[in-house]
Amino acid sequence: NNKGLVEELEKLLERLRIPQEFAASLTGGSFEESRMLKNVEACEWLTGAIRCLEVPNLDPSYVNMRAVREKRAELEKLKITFVKRASEFLRNYFSSLVDFMISDKSYFSQRGQLKRPDHADLRYKCRTYARLLQHLKSLDKSCLGPLRKAYCQSLNLLLRREAREFANELRASTKAPKNPAVWLEGSNNAGQNGSSADTSTVSDAYSKMLTIFIPLLVDESSFFAHFMCFEVPALVPAGAPNVNKRRSGANDPDDDDLSLMDPDGNDIKPDNTSVELGTLNDALQELLDGIQECTSISITFRKISMQL
Repeated sequence: NNKGLVEELEKLLERLRIPQEFAASLTGGSFEESRMLKNVEACEWLTGAIRCLEVPNLDPSYVNMRAVREKRAELEKLKITFVKRASEFLRNYFSSLVDFMISDKSYFSQRGQLKRPDHADLRYKCRTYARLLQHLKSLDKSCLGPLRKAYCQSLNLLLRREAREFANELRASTKAPKNPAVWLEGSNNAGQNGSSADTSTVSDAYSKMLTIFIPLLVDESSFFAHFMCFEVPALVPAGAPNVNKRRSGANDPDDDDLSLMDPDGNDIKPDNTSVELGTLNDALQELLDGIQECTSISITFRKISMQL
């Protein structure tokens, strides 16, 4: 009996032990890219430790023990501290990324040069924290709301600036119609107020604007949905192959490591009727708000929102 008791106590004590390196990462570790693996490991340990002190993973007879209750409270404090620190870092990180791009004129169209918006570097830097966001969702789903809002507000500033600079340069580099009111107000007004040549000029400019920005807005919306851990189906354009069905292994080149996963690393297969669709649509409205004013593509913008 004594031997059995000691063995049982050792198992319980092992569950109650908090590794010093994980505690350090959770309470004061850096969120620099080089430290992200350590942070993710600490998140995985914390998630597992909390689960180990809950029924059915813990014998019900231990649940109300003082030592167990105190350890649960300590783990909860660690969770709250880490979620708060990580959330504050990510909010500032999103803002600093966009501020850097906005302050660099080389990212935008300039006099004599139409520049297609390129967010590859922005997305690459964001992907560094994709797994961290997944673990934050597992620890405290409520923290995602403010993070999604911060991301939308920051990226919206960038998109509006890109659209405005592109439209200004497109206007400057295209022969203006005789009737200025025609400019970029849509093909209907152009047909009514200008000559056929004027209409063609406006139509070409309008088409170029749509060709550049509609794919960009769709890509940004799709990236946002996956990066911010919405449990909704991936956006697949009509007629395009579904890459999710092709993912059969870890070396699949289509896998961008942003698939929705549970804490055990298994892909989540979202329900098409997920309640998060409404939340996603609201977030997309905030992400894309005002873009239609800069590009005069409000009708197409509404269609994108409805599709997503």
